[in-house]
Amino acid sequence: MLDIKFIRKNKKDVEESIKERRVDVDLKRLLDLDDKRLDLIKTTENLRHLRKQAAEKKDIEAGKKIKDKLNKSDEN
Repeated sequence: MLDIKFIRKNKKDVEESIKERRVDVDLKRLLDLDDKRLDLIKTTENLRHLRKQAAEKKDIEAGKKIKDKLNKSDEN
């Protein structure tokens, strides 16, 4: 199994290897899905950061709203 970072850095080589092995892999879809995964991770981390800031300021309302957004993003 190849690391996704390796695939990104060596896209041409991976494409050639796929062709040589006659394997049916949609490399573009794989990379698109990984982009979405990375976006979700960034969004979740940002919400957690905002929630921590709200907790430090003791802003309960903001914390609840952020918690709801976090729960919705976790469902995805």
